Amino acid sequence: MGEVTFEVESTVETAGHAYVLARLLDPGSNIDVPPGATLGGFALDEFMNIPIASGTPGQRGELFAFCLHTSGDRPHFVEGERVVLRVPS
Repeated sequence: MGEVTFEVESTVETAGHAYVLARLLDPGSNIDVPPGATLGGFALDEFMNIPIASGTPGQRGELFAFCLHTSGDRPHFVEGERVVLRVPS
């Protein structure tokens, strides 16, 4: 997989964890977040795919929630910004 691009939709903090909600910009990409993976250069703990049915047909994309390893990294993610998911090889 190597690198996959996402667009930040929003961020949220709950129960001491910060999450980045981001839309997949590379349709059909196989997404995995193994140990050592980063989003926009920041370490991740886990992720989940959020099936959606909103948006313009053909432009929906898949939405993912990424849990940041450090909740203090949340301000680095801005709505509309493109970020890259990188996994160690």
